[in-house]
Amino acid sequence: GVEQPLLSGGLIFDVTYFSSDFENKIELTSTPGGFMYVNGRGTATRRGVETTATLKPTDWLSITGTYTYTDAHDSLGQVEVRRPPHSASLEATARFLDNRARATIGIMYNGVRKGFLFGATATSIVDLPSASVVRGTLSYDVTPWSTVFVRAENVFDVKYEEILSYRMPGFGAYAGLKVRLN
Repeated sequence: GVEQPLLSGGLIFDVTYFSSDFENKIELTSTPGGFMYVNGRGTATRRGVETTATLKPTDWLSITGTYTYTDAHDSLGQVEVRRPPHSASLEATARFLDNRARATIGIMYNGVRKGFLFGATATSIVDLPSASVVRGTLSYDVTPWSTVFVRAENVFDVKYEEILSYRMPGFGAYAGLKVRLN
């Protein structure tokens, strides 16, 4: 990968290429009575590019965007399940009250991906739709070693699945205290 700061660090670009080959990877295969897991006979591959750009237009605001392209295939050369070829995120963080308080809002996108449909007599591959999910966090450093926070996940209660028939959590709100023990 390569990281390049510009504008005295006010803009940072990062590009990373990744490549993995998997020998004897455990994979799902269809059988006349259903399915079973086997060690793949060929080489499964996963390659791609991840890009990140962070813009800091002021001391108190940073905006980060990421995009990842993944090309993943099983040992038979078929597109690998549960690996979206396209994923992205955009996040903005504002700092205030002498940098003790932070407000972050972000959106995550996972593109269309393949998934298993387990039928009574056979297993097939289907497309799982893409999904975009918004999250947000407010935090305040009470002391140098403790932070209180409120966090919201899936703010708009999007109904989606990353694995077919396993619905991801809907809207959730959390509050707490983080303590650093160093």
